[in-house]
Amino acid sequence: MGFEDLVYRYVGGYKRLPDGVKSALTMPFRILPRSFYLGRTYRQTMETARRLEFASADEVAAYQWGELSRLLAHCHATVPHYRKTWGEIGLHPADIRSFDDFHRSVPRVTRDQVQADPLSFVSEAYPATSRLSMNTGGSTGKPLQLYYLKGLTRGAEWGHMHAYWRRFGFEPGWVTANLRGEFVGADRAYSYDPWRKLLMLSSFALTSETADQYLDRLAHHKVQLLNGYPSSLHLLTQLSRHDTVRIPSLRTIVLASENILDWQVEAISRFFGTDNVCWHYGHGEVVALGGACEKARNYHFMPSYGYVEWGGGLADRPDAVEIVATGFVNPLMPLVRYRTQDYGLPGTGACPCGRNHAWLTRVIGRRQELAIGTEGRAITLTALIFGRHAGYFHHIDQMQIVNTAPGHLVVRVVPNAHFGPADEQEIISMLSPAQGMPFSTTVEKVERVETTARGKQPFLIRCFPWADAEPQDGGAS
Repeated sequence: MGFEDLVYRYVGGYKRLPDGVKSALTMPFRILPRSFYLGRTYRQTMETARRLEFASADEVAAYQWGELSRLLAHCHATVPHYRKTWGEIGLHPADIRSFDDFHRSVPRVTRDQVQADPLSFVSEAYPATSRLSMNTGGSTGKPLQLYYLKGLTRGAEWGHMHAYWRRFGFEPGWVTANLRGEFVGADRAYSYDPWRKLLMLSSFALTSETADQYLDRLAHHKVQLLNGYPSSLHLLTQLSRHDTVRIPSLRTIVLASENILDWQVEAISRFFGTDNVCWHYGHGEVVALGGACEKARNYHFMPSYGYVEWGGGLADRPDAVEIVATGFVNPLMPLVRYRTQDYGLPGTGACPCGRNHAWLTRVIGRRQELAIGTEGRAITLTALIFGRHAGYFHHIDQMQIVNTAPGHLVVRVVPNAHFGPADEQEIISMLSPAQGMPFSTTVEKVERVETTARGKQPFLIRCFPWADAEPQDGGAS
């Protein structure tokens, strides 16, 4: 088992220790590289991910079919949910002889099913002591209880992540920084972990007073890779006293955990003076990991991480597909044909990078990120705001849309010094029936927008349930 999993329960308290205490405690462990403590799975996973990076389509399919076949047998024999639901329809893994059989016969799993009875998805093949309890909040705001397999899931996750980062120059051992939902103590905005060579910058404590302190810390610790929520990194660029900042050591910027918006990427790239900005798609359910490629920045789903297929689309985006995935890295709580409720635009033909992986040209949003207009019309955030050219983007630091009732929006903006009545009117006009949008809209100026418990900024808050939000289901392809 990886050493980090053994001490994982203590990580929260460790983060809050004074930096000097962390340095003294970890000094004996820093003799060996962190990869040693992540365990053998980490190293094996990275090797497999890199081997399949540019493998032929036949090699990728053969690998995935082998993993899928083993997983189906494991689920049928040891996981209560699958044993029950598959038994009710007379499904046996021996009947699944092809990907077509898999698509046609195996029922999909929903978040609601997992949320209602998470332990029914836990394999009986492992003792309770092997479980690493996790949870994910997601866009619904309702925590989802998850369990990872100690010694495997986190090591495999990091092995894949580091294999992906290497496309953009990363090497294990780099000094990294996180600007995410880190809590490092009530009276601190940042902390440095010498064991992981990780600078932790709290998105909760990011203000006009701390923004330039964060930038100073990045330079002081010679950070080489900066990883953060797009909304937090964009806000950092807006709150800094500087128009641009050059950090000589900084090589790579990674954006994750939120939708990636072009105007945020452009602002972050311009501020730090680098085009080496990448992004990936993933989530706590550990069923799919899609990383950008170097040639076209499409999302390529790593075949050793999970098997990805496409489900139905959205009413207002018939070209979109739902990401449906089966994960290979968590046999303790395997999710088979899991409906992620995330949507993207599928790639066609071959990507210029030459990878033979399932791929999307863009991730466009989640089912929870649908604004509901008059007559129940569902509008994605891209169609609502981010796919449109608007002058007011240059005059705000942050924005958030609150769908208070069907057909009614409140747009919260954190204005900068250039924001004026014309910008407010532009927002109202662009979201009006005159522009084809089924909303009446008001604008509210605020000092800061609402964030989740993990420090993410939801761009859309819907204040009411919408039972009809089930997307069109075009089946698997």
